Amino acid sequence: MKLIFYAAVDKERERKLAVAMCAGAERLGWEARSVPAHEYAGPEADVGVVIGVKGHSRRIIDDHVAAGRHYLYVDKGYLRAKNNLHREGRRYAMGDAFYKLALDGFQPTAYMMGFSERDDGQRWRTASRQIGLQPHLEQHHGSKVLWSGMTPKYARFHGISDPEAYGRDVISRIEALGLPAVYRPKQTWRDVEMPDAPRSFRRLQDEFGDARALIAHGSSVAIEALLSGIPVLTIGPCIAEPIAMRRWEQLVEPTYPEPKEILRWARAMSWCQWTLCEIESGAALDSLREVLH
Repeated sequence: MKLIFYAAVDKERERKLAVAMCAGAERLGWEARSVPAHEYAGPEADVGVVIGVKGHSRRIIDDHVAAGRHYLYVDKGYLRAKNNLHREGRRYAMGDAFYKLALDGFQPTAYMMGFSERDDGQRWRTASRQIGLQPHLEQHHGSKVLWSGMTPKYARFHGISDPEAYGRDVISRIEALGLPAVYRPKQTWRDVEMPDAPRSFRRLQDEFGDARALIAHGSSVAIEALLSGIPVLTIGPCIAEPIAMRRWEQLVEPTYPEPKEILRWARAMSWCQWTLCEIESGAALDSLREVLH
């Protein structure tokens, strides 16, 4: 098996991830090397690795799909120390942070649920304790529907030419159901407004206090919502897909998964994110052997 990690050489995080993943691959007996992303010249390996929603990532992914080769998408992990569900004041070094790994998809939803019984939930419990995660798995019955917005960079990566127009359509669909909508812009795109929908910059936990449901395209905010008793509607490649609502009309009477299903999903998700040390050890890539054909 041959792996190439396409990294931006001016990004320390990417350089460290590339070194770690190549070391992990070599521990499994694979051939591995890192190539500067700007020097990419077409698929050369069995697995091409990219990180983040950047232009070169999209090109590399599309080329690998067209050539019938695998790609591994890497990004920030699902459980993060900065999330509102985590204890205040915690800080983690780069080596302690989680990174998501998704094989042949923006999310690992095509195969992740097969991981849910790997260790009877021990990995999930350990990760939860590490960052002080405190889930609340009883449905909250509020009135507002939250739309978790997207950035232009994310939109371009997913083929959405106008994220503002896309957001307006989402708000219109919510209002067509007779429901109040609240727009939560990404922190890096705070100035965009949505007609007839107030913007909110409150802490998520405060916003959840009057929430009926959350709509997410691919945002990890969906994780916080589900673990806070808020039903989620997914309209894009979101990690919440396996247990989320998929039809707009479900917003009228939102359905919240059974706690046992949420925990099964959470256990599976924990096997799709890894620390730098675990990536370097080869454990992360080894976990994908059963789905890497």
